[in-house]
Formats: sequence, C-alpha cells, structure tokens
Amino acid sequence: LKEKHLKMALKQHGRTFRAIAWRAAERERFIADNRTSLDLAFSLEQNRYQGHEYLELSVSDVRAGAC
Repeated sequence: LKEKHLKMALKQHGRTFRAIAWRAAERERFIADNRTSLDLAFSLEQNRYQGHEYLELSVSDVRAGAC
C-alpha cells in the first residue's frame, strides 16, 4: 500500500485473517522468508471500506516464530 505498508492475508488453524502492517514495507522480504512461522504483535480493529465492515489485524511487530 503506497510503498509504505503491507497488506496481508494470514492463516492459522484453517482460518484466514486480514492484516495490515503500517510502515513495514521494508520488512516484506523477512515476512516472506519466514511466512510458515511468524509471531505477531497486533491489535484487532474493525474496518469499514466501501460499505463493507470486517475485522482486521493491525500488526505492530513481527518476528520469526519459535517453531
């Protein structure tokens, strides 16, 4: 998003979550390289876009998972 933010779809236990990482475009390679196991710090937010409402993870930090 505007070369600054990352918009993602994350899966856990068969569920898919919308997520956005603000000012994290420089971490795109790290996230892609570790996509099978990531630990996230996030807040859950309600978003509204073009008349649709949905829950979205607002990611504040990410690190490689312990697994």
